[in-house]
Amino acid sequence: MNLKIQKIILWPKNPSNKRREIAFKCRGVEVISGWSQKGKSALIQIVDYCLGSDKCAIPIGRVRDTVEWFGVLLALPDKRKILVGRRNPGLQPSSSEMFWETGTSIKLPNVPEKFVNRDKVIAHLNQEAQLPSHGPQEEEASSFDGPPSFRDMAAFNFQPQHIIANPYTLFFKAETMIHREKLIRSVFPYVLGAVDAATLANQAQLRRLESELRQKREQLDQQDRAAQMWKGQLQNFVSEMRLYGLIDESMETPDDSPVERLVGVLRTVPERWDREPQFREIDSVARQTRRQLSALQNEEKRLGREIEDSGRKLNKMSRLQNAATDYQSTLLIQEERIGPAAWLAHRIKEESNCPICGGPAGDSNTLQILADVAIQVSEASRAIRPADEALTTEIRRIEESIADKQKELTLIEARLKDWEQKSESLKGARTRRDRISMSIGRLRGVLETMEAASSSGPLRKEVDSLSKKVEELSRKVNAAAIRRRTDSALANISDLIYHYARSLGIEHSDQRWSLDDKNLTLSTVGGKKTDFLWEIGSAANWMGYHVATLLALHEHFRKVGHNPVPKFLMIDQPSQAFFPEGMMAARKAKGEKRVSDDLERLQRLFKTLSDAVTRTKGGLQIILLEHAEPETWKGIPNFSMPDGQWRDDNALIPLDWT
Repeated sequence: MNLKIQKIILWPKNPSNKRREIAFKCRGVEVISGWSQKGKSALIQIVDYCLGSDKCAIPIGRVRDTVEWFGVLLALPDKRKILVGRRNPGLQPSSSEMFWETGTSIKLPNVPEKFVNRDKVIAHLNQEAQLPSHGPQEEEASSFDGPPSFRDMAAFNFQPQHIIANPYTLFFKAETMIHREKLIRSVFPYVLGAVDAATLANQAQLRRLESELRQKREQLDQQDRAAQMWKGQLQNFVSEMRLYGLIDESMETPDDSPVERLVGVLRTVPERWDREPQFREIDSVARQTRRQLSALQNEEKRLGREIEDSGRKLNKMSRLQNAATDYQSTLLIQEERIGPAAWLAHRIKEESNCPICGGPAGDSNTLQILADVAIQVSEASRAIRPADEALTTEIRRIEESIADKQKELTLIEARLKDWEQKSESLKGARTRRDRISMSIGRLRGVLETMEAASSSGPLRKEVDSLSKKVEELSRKVNAAAIRRRTDSALANISDLIYHYARSLGIEHSDQRWSLDDKNLTLSTVGGKKTDFLWEIGSAANWMGYHVATLLALHEHFRKVGHNPVPKFLMIDQPSQAFFPEGMMAARKAKGEKRVSDDLERLQRLFKTLSDAVTRTKGGLQIILLEHAEPETWKGIPNFSMPDGQWRDDNALIPLDWT
């Protein structure tokens, strides 16, 4: 996107003050040079704020106290211009009141008036950048997988002080997780030319379908899990309906019957009841209920005894293991204490003198006895280890057995409780018909609920349909091809980083550095080890590789058929990596040799920036915010100073503004 900064405008709060304008030529390296606290660094935040940042990061103090509206005049290649203004947020984090005007001839208003809000401005900028349409929820990296927005392009346009020499963060705003993840997942493939607008639209649709599919699958899984949880209830229904004579004895339903089998058997019951409302006497049902209760109670007692027996065995095994552990610890202590005896006995046997004091060794039999004991202790310690492992295995087996029995007991208790409730209900029922009618009603409700989870249910059909759509779109998107194109672009960028790093003369520039698009940093392979940007040390190196990377990216962007990244780069005080403000003058006064070395490296930086302008055929606008003086870039082509020097009384905010 051939969009550049033509003017930065400040409208004062005091109407008697004159509007402040900083005009740029939209080409070459344009330097705002001045002392500290003159407002240089605020320019990046002003431009970012006017281009739709969600928060205002313009420094508090004189700038915010005196300015009512901030604005930028943007230049496009077809002689069109865009004027964007935004109101000072005051005490709020930001303001949504904005001004937007576009045309070939724009007259700056005396006082901007609100015409649009922030969402409208971002939508206009997305349209100018030919980015796909977005919802407001997809702006400002609010979604990891959201499509690229014009706001995401700020990562490639700004290098403020806290980023330019940061070993851990390479891109503007990438220090926040949401911005970082969005750059990785959707922005980089697009700006590198690995995906086009059509693929981007397919990716957006694929993300929506995948999200919907995940939700539907989760609902289906919940219903399937519920169906499995209903298995005990279905088994009780089968037993109950069999008692009422509504299920033939020939229809077998063993305990391990799947849910589908139980549902199939029970589905015939309501129809049969409606067709043949015949039933047995209630006392017969009660007798069979008591038999069922007795069987379940016996099973409950059996499981309880087995769990209790296993628990006692587990306690014994645990105590035995603890005793073995204590014994082994004692053996280890003894081994440490008498271990040197074997060595000492051996030395005395060879030299006949004490190896410690050099005197006569005396009787070595005692030492030999200790050495023999040490061997016995070591053998005992080794012998106990297999026993400890066997104990551990047995304990784990017992614990798993107890857990399985407890699950089985829980199921039995649930069924027992259900049958106990049925037994009590039978006592109060006047007729068997009332009881059966209630059971049939409950059964109908359960079957209707479970119908949604069956293979012929609407939800499962939706999941199948969505799965086919996702599969078809995935083939269109072709993630493997995108990865190949991304890798090809990254290889080209690596070559360009190599060129600019060599031009800067920074350390390790003889190695091939790659842009890691998964971690948003630089890496290089040396031998068998991969080294990262944060490992090379020196603020000068970190700054140099930041500059080399951004210049390489902008040069690559020119080769992409259509690229939404604006063709300007604002860099804030890279010379701070060599010497902070005022240090250069102090070193010069002392005649330090290091001044000339640092000046030479600084001039290499400026020459590299000029080289980038030349290599991009003047297509890249670099706005350099510097405290270094003009003599440091004297004679270097493509450099200019659009607003003089901000020193003495000159600054971003005029001295007479009140």
